[in-house]
Parts: sequence; C-alpha cells; structure tokens
Amino acid sequence: QIKYDITVAAVMVDDDGVILDCIIDSIAPTVKFDANGFIDAATVGDVMSKNELGEAYGMKAAGSKYEWNEQAAALCAYAIGKTVEELKSGAVNESGMAADADLASKASIYIGGYVGAIEEAVKNATVSGAQAGDDLRLAISCGYGKAEDATAEKNGTVQLDCDIAVVTMNADVITSCIIDSLQAKVSFDAVGALAEMGQMLTKGQLGEAYGMKKAGSAYEWNEQVAYFCDYVTGKTVDQILTIAVNEKTAPTDADISTTVTIAVGGFQALIQKAAQ
Repeated sequence: QIKYDITVAAVMVDDDGVILDCIIDSIAPTVKFDANGFIDAATVGDVMSKNELGEAYGMKAAGSKYEWNEQAAALCAYAIGKTVEELKSGAVNESGMAADADLASKASIYIGGYVGAIEEAVKNATVSGAQAGDDLRLAISCGYGKAEDATAEKNGTVQLDCDIAVVTMNADVITSCIIDSLQAKVSFDAVGALAEMGQMLTKGQLGEAYGMKKAGSAYEWNEQVAYFCDYVTGKTVDQILTIAVNEKTAPTDADISTTVTIAVGGFQALIQKAAQ
C-alpha cells in the first residue's frame, strides 16, 4: 500500500517574527494494491484533509479525548503570540510530544513535525499585503490525477495531486494570496512491490526544475502562480470568480493572459473554498 502523509502550515507573522495567526492541516490517504499490482479502486476515492474530516478521522472513536483537528488547533493557539524560538523552547520535548502542561492536556499527538512545519512557514513568510487583524484562511483540494494498475510491461502508478491556497481577508477582500501544488507520484510493479517514489517537492519549491520554460513557456509555473496571486490580491471573491477564462480555464483578460497561460479555474474555486 501507499500511505501519504502531507502537512500544510500557514502563518501570519509581524515584522518581529511573532506569530499572529496559524493554521495546520494534514492529508493522509492510503491507496492499496495487491500482490499482482492491481489497485483497490475503493481506496482511490475522494480525498479529504484531517480538518475537513473532523470527527470522521476517528481519534475520539479510538479513545482519544480530542480529535486531530482539535489537537492541531490547540497547537496553533499555543503558537500565537510567540516567535518560533519561543514556540520550540516551550512546546516540544525531546520525544516530539507536547511539553507545556496545558498544551499536553489537549494535544496527545506527536507534534514535533507540526512545530517544524510552522518553523518552515515562518521562514518562508513574505510581505504580501496582509495586515494585523486580517483573517487567515487555508484550503486544500486533492484528488488522484493518475491511478493505473501494474502490468508485465509497465509499472503501476498512483499520483496524488493537491492544490493549496492560503489567503488573508479583510471582510470579503483578499489581502494576500499564496497558491502551491504538489504532484506526489509513486510507482509499483506487477508483484506488488514499490518501484519508485518521486521527489516530493511542490511546484513552487521546484521552480524552474518543474520544466515549463524548458518546454517553451515564457514563464515558469511558480512565476505564473505568483502573478495570479498578485492579480487577485485586493479583489473580492466574487470578482475573482468572474475573471474571464477560456474553455481550458486559462485567463483571457488582456492584463493577465500574457503572463498566466496555465489553467486557473481550480485556483478560483480553491480561493472561494478558503473564503467560506
């Protein structure tokens, strides 16, 4: 079987590196295949994040006092008002569990990796237009872009595609926007053994290595997405949803279509999801 474990952390920080807001979410679907390399179709259905699943994730049903989303929210609440250094020094013990007594009473899960994700998010934070008091929102949309059985001639492949949008909002106006995507590809052979696992980097992390310029595009994927994010900043969700697109959902507005040639329909829907 293939077990995905993807963590997403979004933060809003001030000029001194103090965390003003924080959201953590995780995607952890499992795809099963048998000893002949045939995928169990029932395991490649809808993909929901742990926050979306809520109690359906099942920690309470298994005996935990708090569900995963409640425990993640407790860690985020603990992080607010702290710098990364203050968070790391007080939140986690040497085993990666909650060290602070109040936090430990609510978060029994391993939080070391989530604290690391918050640290990475703070490190990557940029001035994008958000102001103190804005609402921080996170939305994730995942599905299987490819799920093919193995044959004697060709390895089977499962590719989980995830789009992630982080926005800040003042009333119904987007004050900053970050979008990224991950294509997590794993292959296996006809005897049910893992054959290859691709490098698990987002398109934003890959930069020019993603290869759109090599394929002839004037702008790389991350450059196009950054321009789209700048374009939607300052607009309402309704205005973003009415950006003109063609049948492939690539923008047709003259002031954006020369730079952004990729499909943006999914991004429009993702921003709407984040804003809800």
